[in-house]
Amino acid sequence: MNNTASIYSDAAWSKLEVLSTMRRFIENELDHSKSFPAGFSSEKLEQALRQIDGFSAEFSRFLSLKNNHSGVQDLEIEFDELSNRYAMLMQDIEVIVGN
Repeated sequence: MNNTASIYSDAAWSKLEVLSTMRRFIENELDHSKSFPAGFSSEKLEQALRQIDGFSAEFSRFLSLKNNHSGVQDLEIEFDELSNRYAMLMQDIEVIVGN
């Protein structure tokens, strides 16, 4: 179980690092919002930041609770759910940033 918890922990930390990098990128874009094309709303970027913050909190919660799971299967199910939602979040952010 400890090895499995370490694997999921490493993967969660990796995803948190990507989210942190994405957050810094979006914050930098917001700092230059005066150069946005006419009609572009910074609200989309601010929404992306809120989504990143919320999701980062969920991964942090997972990391703090991973050792309290009763079994590997529970840990795997929770991590898989988070990973699927992470993939959807990254797609949403890609659309927001790409537009």
